[in-house]
Amino acid sequence: MDSQKVPVSQREPPSFKHRLGLLVGTAIIATGGFTLAVYDTVTTVQIHGPLYAQIVQSKDLATDALPPPLYIVDSYLATLELLSAPPSKRKALVERFKQLEQAFIAKQAEWLDVLPPGLLRDNLTESSGRWAREFYEQWNREFLPAVERGDTRTMTDLVYGPLTTHFEQHRREILELVELANRQRRQVEGEASSVLKNRTYLLGTFGLSLLGTIFLVGWLINRQVSAPLMRSLQESEERTRSIVNTALDAIVVMDEQ
Repeated sequence: MDSQKVPVSQREPPSFKHRLGLLVGTAIIATGGFTLAVYDTVTTVQIHGPLYAQIVQSKDLATDALPPPLYIVDSYLATLELLSAPPSKRKALVERFKQLEQAFIAKQAEWLDVLPPGLLRDNLTESSGRWAREFYEQWNREFLPAVERGDTRTMTDLVYGPLTTHFEQHRREILELVELANRQRRQVEGEASSVLKNRTYLLGTFGLSLLGTIFLVGWLINRQVSAPLMRSLQESEERTRSIVNTALDAIVVMDEQ
C-alpha cells in the first residue's frame, strides 16, 4: 500500500503555483512602478528637464525684454539723436537704427517659435510687439523720408507725436512682459518644489509597499513550502515507527516460538 501513495512533493495545493506567480508578478510590478516614479521625478526636476527649461525660458525672456533687442528703447534714442545730428552723421545713425530693427524682428521671431500659447506669447504679438511694429512702420514710412529730405520740422512732429506715443505704449507693455516672465518663473519654481515634495511622499509609499509585498511573498512561500515538508517528516516518522514496531513484533513472535 505504501508504494501506491502519491509522493509528498506532488501534494502541494493546485493553486500554489498560481498564487506564487501572482505574488511574484505583483512584486515585479511594484518594483517597476517604483523605478518609473524615481525616473520621472529625476527627469522632471533635473537640469535641462521640463521644469528647468521653463524657468530658464522665463529668465531668458525677461533678459531679452531689456535693451536690446525686444525693448526698442535704443531705436527710440537713435531717433532722438537724428533730430540734433548734423547731416554728416545721419547716415550712420540710420544704419544703426536699421540694425536694431532687424535685431528686434529676429529675436521676436525666435521667441514666437518657442513660446507656447499664453500670456507671454500674447504680449509679444498683440501688446509690446504690436506697438513696436507700429513704431518701426511709421518710422520707415514717414520719418526716414523726412530725414533724407532734411525736413527737421516733420521729424520733430513725428518724434514728439506718434512715435513717442508708440514707444510709451510699447514700454508699458514691455514692463508687463518682464513681470509676467518673472511671475511664471516663480510659479514654475514653486511647482518644482511641490513636485519634489509630493514625489518624495509617493516614493516613500512605493518603497513601503514594495517591502511589504516582498515580505508577503516570502512569508507565503515559506508557509507553502514548510507545511508539506513538515507533513513529509511526520509521515516518514510514522512509517519508520510502523516498520520498527512490525520488526519488534516479528522478533517477539520468533522468541515465543
